[in-house]
Amino acid sequence: MSQPVVATVRVRPSTRLGLPRPEPVRIHTLDLVVPLVWAPIYYFFPPVSQADHPVKETVLNLISSLADVLEHFPLLAGSFRRDDSGNLDIHSDGVGADFIYELRNERFPGAHVQGIDPRGVDFGLPVPGDPLIAVKFTAVRGFIRCILSPY
Repeated sequence: MSQPVVATVRVRPSTRLGLPRPEPVRIHTLDLVVPLVWAPIYYFFPPVSQADHPVKETVLNLISSLADVLEHFPLLAGSFRRDDSGNLDIHSDGVGADFIYELRNERFPGAHVQGIDPRGVDFGLPVPGDPLIAVKFTAVRGFIRCILSPY
């Protein structure tokens, strides 16, 4: 079995509509005290013919679509930052989202495989300045899987 091809692209919001960015949103102390609820969203798609719709074209379409979505939801493309008094805010600064794609030359391994989630094992708050979300696209023989996860 060959090693999977993995790459990460930082996708920034598109500017097609020229929408204004909202003001920073203050994170309340209770938001930090409550345990993090981790709920990734998994999408599974049936196989597609390489001749009809190459994986490269699918990846480029997903990246373009993600950029459009981030323009409509600018806080998702933002990052955590502390202000002068130490409060944590979400700034819609256009940091973007990480789009991770992986091409595996194997059959669908199932949902409980190491590396299926873009987050890994760190369930803490993101590092200030890092993106808030990640999308992982995995193409395996016979299946395509797409996962949206908070970072």
